[in-house]
Amino acid sequence: MSANMDLRFSCFLDVSASNFSPLAAAACFVDASVSAETLIDSDNDDIQNLLSKAEEYITRSVPYQEEVTDDEDIRNAEVSEVPLQKRPRFRFFSAHRPSSKPKTSKASIRQEVQKFKESLSHANPEESGVDFWSSQSSTMYPLLKPLALDLLAIPASEAFAERVFSLTGDLSSGRRNRARITLERSAFLKLKV
Repeated sequence: MSANMDLRFSCFLDVSASNFSPLAAAACFVDASVSAETLIDSDNDDIQNLLSKAEEYITRSVPYQEEVTDDEDIRNAEVSEVPLQKRPRFRFFSAHRPSSKPKTSKASIRQEVQKFKESLSHANPEESGVDFWSSQSSTMYPLLKPLALDLLAIPASEAFAERVFSLTGDLSSGRRNRARITLERSAFLKLKV
């Protein structure tokens, strides 16, 4: 049973696993009530590796735009008269976001992550993650706040998490073409689902 639990939780906790996703670690990192006590203050190497993967995921997830000069802006405006509108990547809290897109760099998001880690010592552990980020001003964390609110808005019952632990997850995964010992149960579930 322990091996089965290790296998199922490896996609959340084992950074060397082939099916590892840093999404859950990033959501725990931006939740101030979880990350202050559990992640940041821990000396465990596995947790520190998980924390670094979460930081990398957050850095990659923030929209990145190169700094351009005025000459490049003029040339780009001449080439594309009508720019294509892209759907916002993070739509859940987009109404609370300012309409202008700031020019960002990877250094500035890393600075915001570092500033957030330093501010965790003053965070209220009784306050939920959404309340913490809602109370922060948009000027203090202009890049990290929208991403954090969207990460915390992801329901724990999302299909990704449900597939890891459910019996029907085997039916919906790529391994469904292999016969199993419990073939009768799988066939029954497939007929009922």
